[in-house]
Amino acid sequence: MVNHDSKGGSLRGKAALYGFEVDGLAFCHLEDLDEVIDVELVQQLRPIDVLMVPIGGVFIMDHESADAMVRMLQLKVVVPMHYRNKYVTYALETVVKFINAKENFKLEKTNRITLAKDSLPQTTQILLLDLPQA
Repeated sequence: MVNHDSKGGSLRGKAALYGFEVDGLAFCHLEDLDEVIDVELVQQLRPIDVLMVPIGGVFIMDHESADAMVRMLQLKVVVPMHYRNKYVTYALETVVKFINAKENFKLEKTNRITLAKDSLPQTTQILLLDLPQA
């Protein structure tokens, strides 16, 4: 458990970070995390092959904080989540700010990703699942 917000959890309590492994791939789901976690906790999370990270701001990390986490963890695959789209229309940021100026990302127009440990990308790749127009 980590603080859900940058005020020591006093605004929104605690958030869970979920780590799990499937077929040798290490996944981390950052739930509704609102702040970049400290380096000590990052070291406990490693190794991570696939990170699911909130990017929309408004009670969760914004694109800049999410990008800092991605750089700190030196990841292979990043799946952004919790952003404004045609299904979620309240005051979250769109995914555009997160992917803007990034060189390596892949657009997946599906709800399924197939990954294998021996074929992970050499550089960080951002996968967008069924990206709706925002």
